[in-house]
Amino acid sequence: MPPSRPAAAFTQLSEELIAHIFSNLDIKSQDCRQEYAALSLTCKQFQRIARPFLYRRISWVLGPNVSPNHTPSNDLIISKIISDFLVLLKYPERASLVKHFFVRGHPATQLGHLGSAITLNSKEMEIVERCISEAKLTEQWVDGLRQGRFEYFAALVLSRLPELRVLDIQTGNIGSRGRLTGSKLTPNPFEAVLRAILISHVKLPEAVSTLQHLETVRVSALDNVTNRNVNPYDAHVSFETIAPLFYLQHVRMIQIERIGSSLGSWPTKETPMATGLRTLFLQRCELNEQNLDMLLQASPNLTNFQCLVSIDANYVEDWINIDLVRQSLSVAAHSLEKLEFSIELFTSTAIDIGEPGDWGIRGSFGSLVEFTHLTYISLPWPVLLGWQVESSAKLIDVLPRGLRSLRVTSDMYEWFGYQWSDYDPWKDHNPLPRWYTITSKLMEYMECRPPCLEKLSVTITHDYKEERALEVQDIIVSMGRSVGIEVDFMIESSI
Repeated sequence: MPPSRPAAAFTQLSEELIAHIFSNLDIKSQDCRQEYAALSLTCKQFQRIARPFLYRRISWVLGPNVSPNHTPSNDLIISKIISDFLVLLKYPERASLVKHFFVRGHPATQLGHLGSAITLNSKEMEIVERCISEAKLTEQWVDGLRQGRFEYFAALVLSRLPELRVLDIQTGNIGSRGRLTGSKLTPNPFEAVLRAILISHVKLPEAVSTLQHLETVRVSALDNVTNRNVNPYDAHVSFETIAPLFYLQHVRMIQIERIGSSLGSWPTKETPMATGLRTLFLQRCELNEQNLDMLLQASPNLTNFQCLVSIDANYVEDWINIDLVRQSLSVAAHSLEKLEFSIELFTSTAIDIGEPGDWGIRGSFGSLVEFTHLTYISLPWPVLLGWQVESSAKLIDVLPRGLRSLRVTSDMYEWFGYQWSDYDPWKDHNPLPRWYTITSKLMEYMECRPPCLEKLSVTITHDYKEERALEVQDIIVSMGRSVGIEVDFMIESSI
């Protein structure tokens, strides 16, 4: 067969199918413009199909090894940023092709200010000044761009992408925490300017139209990997930076990792109402109940809420009340379909759980019956039924009837005072077999034949008691089989 035949056969496919094939290049790379440029040179048809992909995803990645020093690798990164910057400002039709903007501004000080490494000539500055004027930004932005400050380059481009759908941001602060102390953390320069452009949308929405079509926003803290002595949990994004996101009417998903512990507030007197928001992921966030309540009250139509609260016991000075979190969730009782919530400790300091004391964790979600649309729940035992085993409710009384999948975890197994394993290391003899209470709760629930339950996922953690864990597994799996419920039983070792 002649070499040209396969290519000819490929071009006979519909352009929609070819475009779908081209789109899969983005799966393996954050920036595939070299590949799309090569495809556009193949033939006129490929050029027509590949052109919209050339600027569909823009990726600006500054890592810990980038500095103001002129080295081949640094110069290549910086020249790419300048090229993108000028093209997107000079040619609005190309800026309108951008659907996904990925930008990383490292917490390290030298990356907030690249100095003379980024330079613009007089004609280029004229374009920049015109764009700043159109966006109704301040003279500070002109000075920042003249100085070559990366954060101003990224933020100005962000204000010029009218069809942007996905925004990925990696930034953050490195500093000490002070949960519930009321201390304010000073953001790094990149985060400060990012917050400025987001607040500009809140106060002057007609000036910053680029955010009007945003559907997905992901913000995560970036570790300072150049300093091995820095605790990775010290990298955080401030509440004030992410707060303006909840004023975006069309955003459907917000994913935030590592919100810092400083007390936060909304940027204006008007409380936001993200009526289009359906999915909210909060991962490893040091949020108190007040800040969680603010975010949930601004998200009244959530269908998917996943939250992992991180606690540094060295800094906690008050109680964390899960009852209050449950009350805040009620705003989405009419819409919530998927719920995941857990708490992690990342210090070895002891913390009171459900016991009298000056500070710690108490309360539980209790009844979720009013959440009539919930089909999936993933919670640790203490969060679902409380810290005290003896007075805990029946699962059938607290779970919604429409639930299809339940996952109960042993996330808090190693916490001092944990009762759900029926094991107290301070007692010479424990009256009940290990995991007797968990087994009884699950057996009782399945015997009630919950009408919609299809799958039950259970995790238990053991220390030298694997034989008993396997016994519990056999009991639960056998019961599930007899009532037509799929049981996924996981046994983890704490050793």
